[in-house]
Amino acid sequence: MGDTNQFSRTPVYAALVLAVVLVVGVLIGARVVFERAGDQPVALPDLPAGQADSPECTGLIEDLPDSLGDFDRAELAEPAPAGAAAWSKSSTERVTLRCGVDAPAQWTEGAETEESGGVEWLPVTDPDTDLTTWYSVDRSVVVAVTAEGFDPTEELAEPVAALPAGSVERNPLPLADLDTPEAGGCEEVLAALPGEIGDYRRVEAEAPRAHWTARGLPPVVAVCGVAMPESYAPGGQVTEINGVNWFSEGDTLYALGLDEVVAVSTPPVGADGVLVALSDALKEAQ
Repeated sequence: MGDTNQFSRTPVYAALVLAVVLVVGVLIGARVVFERAGDQPVALPDLPAGQADSPECTGLIEDLPDSLGDFDRAELAEPAPAGAAAWSKSSTERVTLRCGVDAPAQWTEGAETEESGGVEWLPVTDPDTDLTTWYSVDRSVVVAVTAEGFDPTEELAEPVAALPAGSVERNPLPLADLDTPEAGGCEEVLAALPGEIGDYRRVEAEAPRAHWTARGLPPVVAVCGVAMPESYAPGGQVTEINGVNWFSEGDTLYALGLDEVVAVSTPPVGADGVLVALSDALKEAQ
């Protein structure tokens, strides 16, 4: 009877062993496929990069390391853009580098930079993802490095630092071309504006303008004493925030109904919080 029970269990044991082998095989197979996917050529789109073919960028690409932490240098899919390189750990985890690109719109007066490996970098975050791009802003050519959840600038600093030093021209601030014909009464308004708005901190700016910056984000700019927006007409649609009426014209917001018209430029992400803080300050100044 005991032998019969043992005999009846044998197929069960064999099936369990086979199932374990199959599971292990599937896992190993999936890992191999995943790793091979990471070895596939990386396709990079064309970007404005007027200096990508420069001798500086050509030399930089040749001097780049074969690995960045767990990321290995990857082949670029054809047609490969000039001045570009990539490293991959999987089919979705990559670090990319572009040399000779234009400075980003965030490179304005007061933009917050950080030093890494002797290079001054401007970080720019993508509000829709965890991607960050670091731009070198103290070299003769601008180098852009993009990664997700990983800061590769320290490991890339040595070849980037070998580039000739240079000063990258800053972009004008938003609303820089707005005239201020009614700026005479703006002193109290500017004094009432907050020193901080969320992650933004106020930096020095020439009256009647105010300017706030935050790491990796576009600036917030307020200009006091501007003319009424041309597209506004009595009865036009406005949004009331804490007692201040805001009118939108393109990318510019106007605070109306106050002693002075104030124009504001703010990033789309977090704009509500910025307008709430500014509304409270503007209302207090009246």
